[in-house]
Amino acid sequence: MKLCFKRLLCILLLSFIPFYLFCDAWFVCVGSFKQKENAQALVNALSSEQYPAYILEAQTPNGLYYRVLLEEAYEYKEDALLKRDVILSIPLGKQLKITGAWVMMAPYERKVLKVKNQGKYIENKEISIIPEPEPQEEELVLTENEISTDAEKPYSVLVHSYKEEQIAENDRDRLRKKDIDAYVVKTFDEDELFSFDLHAGAFETEEETEELQKKLEDLGIDDTKISHLDEYEQKMEVYNEVVQSGEVKAEYGNTTIPDSLSEAVQENIRQFPVNRDFQIESILIFDFDNIRNTNKSVYEYDLKDIRKISNLEMSHAGSFAFYKDNLFGNSVLVYLENGDKGCYVENELPEGKKIQFKANEKVLDCVLIQESDNYIILGKDKDNSLAVTMYGYGFTEEQFLDFLNNSFNDSSLLIYPQIRKSLCVLPEENDYTKNSFISFYLSQIGNDYAEEKGYADWAIAIVGHWNSKIIYNKNEKDFSVSFFDLDYDYNAKKVHGVFMNSHILAGIDSNSYPVKVNDMNGWYVKVYHNYSYINKEVSFSVNNYIIAVNSEYYDCNQLIDISESLQIWSSVNEQVK
Repeated sequence: MKLCFKRLLCILLLSFIPFYLFCDAWFVCVGSFKQKENAQALVNALSSEQYPAYILEAQTPNGLYYRVLLEEAYEYKEDALLKRDVILSIPLGKQLKITGAWVMMAPYERKVLKVKNQGKYIENKEISIIPEPEPQEEELVLTENEISTDAEKPYSVLVHSYKEEQIAENDRDRLRKKDIDAYVVKTFDEDELFSFDLHAGAFETEEETEELQKKLEDLGIDDTKISHLDEYEQKMEVYNEVVQSGEVKAEYGNTTIPDSLSEAVQENIRQFPVNRDFQIESILIFDFDNIRNTNKSVYEYDLKDIRKISNLEMSHAGSFAFYKDNLFGNSVLVYLENGDKGCYVENELPEGKKIQFKANEKVLDCVLIQESDNYIILGKDKDNSLAVTMYGYGFTEEQFLDFLNNSFNDSSLLIYPQIRKSLCVLPEENDYTKNSFISFYLSQIGNDYAEEKGYADWAIAIVGHWNSKIIYNKNEKDFSVSFFDLDYDYNAKKVHGVFMNSHILAGIDSNSYPVKVNDMNGWYVKVYHNYSYINKEVSFSVNNYIIAVNSEYYDCNQLIDISESLQIWSSVNEQVK
């Protein structure tokens, strides 16, 4: 297809404009100073510890500040936030008294502002960090559809449907890099609530659409569907009406790992391999030390089929996750286990293709093994304190190695919004949770859940969203926090209303009655099974969550205490009764 003259002229003009004018990126700001020499001292200190930084002059309403930014640039804000959290959590951050780091946009070209790093940081020298007003993280608020529909070109290819806008936009950008005209259509209906549908192309006839569908199949994208404007135009209008009626917000999530988790579990979360293009289907995280301190056995959890390098008796924490690429259908199973130095020294790697790659702060020595159409990676770090097993399904060897090269970087599991948002609900460290975390489980809810619930209205609405369960054990007494993350506050309010109405219709008595949790409406119920009450539950809704705190051992007031210790309350700006 020929380029029109105006478009060609635009390209030629752009080619003569310096690239850096358009190349802002996200950076981590670790300090802001009134005195330039103090900023330089921090730059020197970071540089001496292999964290290159530079000074950016910033004219603010409060005067001139010298900001210290880490040199590493990020395309995505989430990645910069995760790097910030790493700096705040490592010993160096505490040594340098870095407590108020934030992320900000800055020009990627820094020829003038970059300062050479010279000298060493003098540990006893006092430097004065003048705090600027820290920017608040932006709220994720749904906006109206921005695409225009063309009735003369009503056909398109529906590539995939999502429940969260961010993930849909990521896959849209991936298709655009392959020269596919991709866009996200935002819809709403009363049964399935919000949906973000990835479409490609706009055509007059179905035959033209089939050509694009074939092109997508050649790229490895299956299960697409030819769609007509009539199928979604009205749902787009309803979506716009719902958004116009009031702000529909999403919880951004917690970008720091809660201190109610042990250091071993925190380390496991930081080191776990992630890949932005592969979304989590399910994940399970264990604290093996706490499991051993209870009457439970680590071996109650059937991990033997996926563990290839293990020393479970000496390991402190373990996680496994199932990832899937929504576009190309490849999937990966990852198991990561960590312990003390030398924990895995007796686990010899089998014969295979030897590879080595960097995993965040560690270097892994691995072997690549092919089994039928699948690939397996087995690896350990240099000091034998970290072991990884990975299974790749549906890859060629080149594709799997490419996946590995793009999976271990400065990001952690917190790159995924569903993980960040789950950590928002974890209780803060208190008498119930101190040294008592056992496990965390998260999975995406499938159609089988709605089928199991008889296709109830609320069950249909939950499909595609996330269900999590966190188990604690204190003095041999279990309690759990289970919750549905419905992505948007509008969804949670709507579905929780159905829950509350069903309880009210069932009747109020001493075993089932309304309660208040931080002045919000909730419900207490004893769960009856085999002629006895085996569990007690307090449930409520806040932000985009429907939450239930369960225990066989704690009474209603104790369950409310635990409910009110959840970190989610710190982000609640307005309580809706």
